[in-house]
Order: sequence, then structure tokens, then C-alpha cells
Amino acid sequence: MTRYRAALSTLFLGMAVLAVAALVIAPPAADARGGGASPQPQDKNLLYGKAYFDQSVNWVNDGKPGIHQVTDFYADLADVQFNVEGNHHEGYMRLWLKAPGKYRLELRPGKPMQRLTTKILAGENMWILHPNGRVQPMHGRPDGVTAIGQMKRDRRRLEELSRFLTLEGLKGAGVQFYYEGPREGSGTFAGKWIKIRRRIPQGADVTFHLAYQRDPRDSSGRRVVCTYPGVVTVVGDPRRGEPTEYYVLKNWQRGPQFRYPRRIEAYTQSAPGATPRRFLLAFPNDIRINTRLADSLFAPPPR
Repeated sequence: MTRYRAALSTLFLGMAVLAVAALVIAPPAADARGGGASPQPQDKNLLYGKAYFDQSVNWVNDGKPGIHQVTDFYADLADVQFNVEGNHHEGYMRLWLKAPGKYRLELRPGKPMQRLTTKILAGENMWILHPNGRVQPMHGRPDGVTAIGQMKRDRRRLEELSRFLTLEGLKGAGVQFYYEGPREGSGTFAGKWIKIRRRIPQGADVTFHLAYQRDPRDSSGRRVVCTYPGVVTVVGDPRRGEPTEYYVLKNWQRGPQFRYPRRIEAYTQSAPGATPRRFLLAFPNDIRINTRLADSLFAPPPR
């Protein structure tokens, strides 16, 4: 317990010192901003924010066209630890989702496949396939309401995470990206970042701390190019009981479709100043998006 509290203290310290870095960064190159006249002070943060975010989108997608809308998602996760709404799991996990309303989750505490537990959500219907082969329908029964509600919330979290991984789907009509300057963090947030805030007419703000590297085209050494999102924060509203959630994305590598992180951590913070609680630690082996998943994955298990 002492080690766990120490880890949380380190995390909180990392958040607290995620301060403005003493680094002076030149604005993005003109071609990244679309060229034209120099921006006015009131709109430069919007122009720079969009330019830096587009650079990160390009890096994550490895120069290929971005994914504008996620219609299905698959992830194979190793060494997972999660604790959500009283449900705790450590081991292996595979996840599938498909629009609209379909979600499949496979859990096993170790490598033996005979210990596999499968949960399937299809709209308002849910089934659990237990390790002994017993099929348990959860819909149409009083105790199933809570289980179905949790599966729906887990599915929404996964949809949100899939958009954080590909980035392109976060753009759209009415969406604005504000450049808030360079930052430097320690602890869990350790690194040097460019901070971008995403705002939409209705909905929570999301901030991105984007890693960056020096622009080889700039002889001054002051211009940078953004790469991966290292920390993504969904800003909550304590007045509505909405926590702030932090997603820490590390160890990015090339995959068959795009680059993705090999380590994902997620934390929830009930109110400003409260100690964040980790609810997910996962090490992805594979992530695929829009591969036309078969509907049979979400069909009721044979009884």
C-alpha cells in the first residue's frame, strides 16, 4: 500500500509541475499554417494549434491518410490491470467494438485459454460466456441493468481512446485547437511537450501534450515538428460529478495501419487537487481500426 501511495504521490507531483517550459519556440512553418499573411495576435494561437495538431496527426498515421471515423476497433492487450466501477482484472484482454452499439470483451487472468470469460453487448442485449461454458443472458433481468450500463460506459471509453490514438477523427465542424505553449513535466508526465487545447461548442475540453522534435528544415533550431500525443486529458466538471481523466500514451511504434503506443495508462481525478486514481494499465500487442469486423463476433454465444 505504501508503494502504491508513493506512486500516486509521484503522479500528482508530475501533474503539479507540468508547467510552462523556459523554451522559446518559433511558430510553425508557413506551409504548415497554409501560407498567406502573418496571423494577427488574436488568431495566431488558433492557427498554431491547428498546425501542430495536424503535424501530430500526420506522424501518428505515418504519412498515410488519416482515419476520419472509427466504425470498428480491435485491440489485443497483454498484462492488463484495470479497476472500473468495482470490477478488477489482471491478466490478458481482447476487445472488439463495432458501430452501432456492439462490443465484445474477452478476459483471462493468465495464458490458459480454458479460463477465458467473454462478455458480449449488442444494443440492449448482453451475454456472459463463463469459463465452464455456461451462457448467462443479462438482459431482461433486474441485476442485468447495472452490468449492461457498465458495458456501455466501457464501450464509450474505448471509442474515446480509439479517437485519441488516430487523432484525425477529433477534427470537424466547429472544432478548434488552441496553442497554449511549451510545457515540461515530471513524474508520470515527464517530458517536453507542446500543449494544445481542443474545444467544441458543446462538450468537454480535451488537452493534448504533444511530443516534438526539431524541424530539420529550420537552420535557427527554434522551430519544431510535433509527433505523438504523450498525455491526453479529458477535462471534467466536478459540479456535474464528471471526473477529469488522464491518458498517458508511451512507447509508440509502427503498426500495420498507424503508429500506436505500447503502454497505456489511464487515471481519474474526482476534483481539482484530489489524488488521481489509476484505473487502467495496458500493454497493447496489436491495434486495428476499420477492418470490417464480422457481425458474428457479437452474436449470442451458442448454449
